[in-house]
Amino acid sequence: MCNLIIPKSKDSGFIHITSGFLKRIAFSSIHGLVCLLMLISIFSSDAYAGGAQDRSFEAFSKIPGVTSRHLDEGERMIANLDYFHTKVFRVLCKLPEATASAVLDFLPELSREPITFYHLELFEIFSSLEGVTLEVAIKGLREMKDMEFSLVLVVNSLKNVSAMSPEKFLESIQLITQLSDPCRWAAKSFFEVGGQVPEKASQGLTLIGNLSNEKCWAAEGNSKIAAITVDEALNNLKAIGPVPLADDKNVRALFAIPGMTGSEAHYWLENYFVKPQEEKNVLYQSFNDSQKSTLLRIFFQGSELIIRDINNLHSITDINEREFPAAALKTFGFEKLRAMLDQLTPHVDERRLENFDRFVRMSDKEGAVGVLRQATARARIMTARQCSAANVYILLCRVTVLFDSSFRNILLPELQKHIGKSHGGSLLAFLQEMDPENTFVSRFISSLAQKGKLIMFFPVEVAQQKVILDLVAESAFRDENSLIFFAASFVEFLNIVRPEARHVLLDKMITFAQDDKGIFAQQIRIILQYYMEEQPDILGSQVVKQVQGILDEYGTVALSAYGEAPFAEWREDGVLSAISIFNSDDDGRSSFLANGRYLLSNGYLPRPTKSFFKFEQNDVKNEKLSVLLGEVGEKKPNSLENLFSFLVYNREAVDFVKHVNMLEISHSICIYQSNDIQKKLLEEFINGSHEMFIHRGHSYWLDNHLLIPLREIVKTGGVSRERMAAKQRFMSIGSCGAINNYSELTRIFCNKIDLLGSLGSGKTRVNNLYNLFLFEAVAEGPVGISWKEVDRRSSFVFQGDGGNSYLSPGSLPAILYKIIGEGRCWFR
Repeated sequence: MCNLIIPKSKDSGFIHITSGFLKRIAFSSIHGLVCLLMLISIFSSDAYAGGAQDRSFEAFSKIPGVTSRHLDEGERMIANLDYFHTKVFRVLCKLPEATASAVLDFLPELSREPITFYHLELFEIFSSLEGVTLEVAIKGLREMKDMEFSLVLVVNSLKNVSAMSPEKFLESIQLITQLSDPCRWAAKSFFEVGGQVPEKASQGLTLIGNLSNEKCWAAEGNSKIAAITVDEALNNLKAIGPVPLADDKNVRALFAIPGMTGSEAHYWLENYFVKPQEEKNVLYQSFNDSQKSTLLRIFFQGSELIIRDINNLHSITDINEREFPAAALKTFGFEKLRAMLDQLTPHVDERRLENFDRFVRMSDKEGAVGVLRQATARARIMTARQCSAANVYILLCRVTVLFDSSFRNILLPELQKHIGKSHGGSLLAFLQEMDPENTFVSRFISSLAQKGKLIMFFPVEVAQQKVILDLVAESAFRDENSLIFFAASFVEFLNIVRPEARHVLLDKMITFAQDDKGIFAQQIRIILQYYMEEQPDILGSQVVKQVQGILDEYGTVALSAYGEAPFAEWREDGVLSAISIFNSDDDGRSSFLANGRYLLSNGYLPRPTKSFFKFEQNDVKNEKLSVLLGEVGEKKPNSLENLFSFLVYNREAVDFVKHVNMLEISHSICIYQSNDIQKKLLEEFINGSHEMFIHRGHSYWLDNHLLIPLREIVKTGGVSRERMAAKQRFMSIGSCGAINNYSELTRIFCNKIDLLGSLGSGKTRVNNLYNLFLFEAVAEGPVGISWKEVDRRSSFVFQGDGGNSYLSPGSLPAILYKIIGEGRCWFR
């Protein structure tokens, strides 16, 4: 009989067999060994539940040839291992050719090195490969233990490669380690393609290793095509390499097109994208209508990436598209400036390289920075010149996100060349060639009209005008966003059309309006009703009669209801509160300073914020801020510059305050810090009683400043539907192309939002004047003022600044978006 005392766990009271207890009974006697076996069978599920060290000792004790001396030494050393180390230790004990001596010899090294869960997971994958011995496993562990987290994730994907040898696994690790981050992620995606075998995995890794970062981003997308095979992925990787640099972003877009297949992608790579740029315009002419439309969709998918390049290259920016302040550039070493110059290759000509080197030899930092600025500006032009005619056509359709200088000075000259060179100056011939299925014609024509440049290309012949109008109508009336953009530029468009040609477009609208099915008919009726009420001369008396007949049949919409302003509600608590978010780059700095000067010149005084979240309570910082605000209030030289610098590095907000008619007007300002901080600001804006949110900065900051954090706080419950819809709020989106965000913002705020935004370029002066004017107009009364009256009073804001490019509450596009937004709240 086994008369053994079994110790219990101190923590739980459950039976806990320690490693020392096991060792002692296992080697004390045959009787003890029998008892041990009995205990193991009785407590098979719980015997070693007491700790990872116990399970490790058990694994060690099972190594062939283990002795009592080994067990004594092992017990002492195992006791110092943490959980992850014990897992590694147990794996080593179970490997072929493992000996107790060899395992013990490695234990001191193992215990010194930190092991994370991710390293452990990778090591377990590696050690499970056929042919891994103790020696090979230790070699692999030494390769893995110092890997950063992202590299571990990439190497982990090698588990998808069947029948991989340990040697090939380690060889792959070394190759992956040498790759840039974009190429590592491309490798990860490739290894995740189904059906991987070592030979093809090796081929793919070699191909990816020879690609640039831009091409690796494309390669990552290639492997993510639905149902792509390994062979298809490899064939596409081979074809990506020879693609000219100018089309790297388009190739990236090619793989992202919905419904794209591996074989179809290969067709476009081999038959179009790998061809020299000078051949692409000729090739385009040979494609059928469907193929041209596919290419246009690819170009549209990639257009924002190319536009970002063209826009960003108006200045020197970092990898995150933030502009380097001039002061920062002066602090950079010549080596860093040269590296930035090299990034512009192949757009940098030999002469500029020689000039840069000359300034380096002279230790002239200002001269070197000047060359870098010149090269950056040239790269902007060359980026556009290397685009095909069809690509330029699509880029100009994205006028809402193009900087004004990008549109007028960069892309418009390229359009003139293409129309003049290949189409005899005929806009109609150009449109018929570029877009035979009329997918983007309306966007393109509306963009030119909005910028006042359509007259440069529009034919004077009535017959050609009629054909173009027919194309525009067919294109605009198939997509709600195209239709709204068309409505926004309707007047500018008709102003250059001959009266005898207008009827083509108006007849089309009348025909669509008489179809009671769908949102398009409703929208077109609203457009016609709006112009019948506001500008009947645009339509003409005959069309007005037709419109009236249609409205008599289908009913009118109370357009005035969409122009009602919530100003009485805003005034109830005695405070009108706004928050402006600036970026920390040079543009953000200049915008911040202009805004601050305008507030001060109009009687606003700064104070520590009472309206928005106080990020940190710090007496030293609070005292510093108090001194800064005193200097700002006194308008001391450089005081606003010093405040900007303080807010960049300190998570604080500042209120600029003024009292009008017993109402406090507070314009809070802060600098974007992070997504988490932005979410807190937006939660306060929505859950508090604030009226106006002001986004200041380029359009590509809008996602980080507004859309991404809004989506997250809605998803995580940071705001409720009731709070979101509790108050009619106002957003001033000062960036270019704010119209692109009208639909989503309307849905997020459940139609309880009014917006000021631009069709084209946002302007600092307009943004400053309008935001200040609006609150003061509300404070001065009367309470029942409408958005239409606000528009009339604010006309001075837009004079000389292209006021037609701004959309205000109550405008036709705003009404259309609100009607679309009804029933599309995110919370439903």
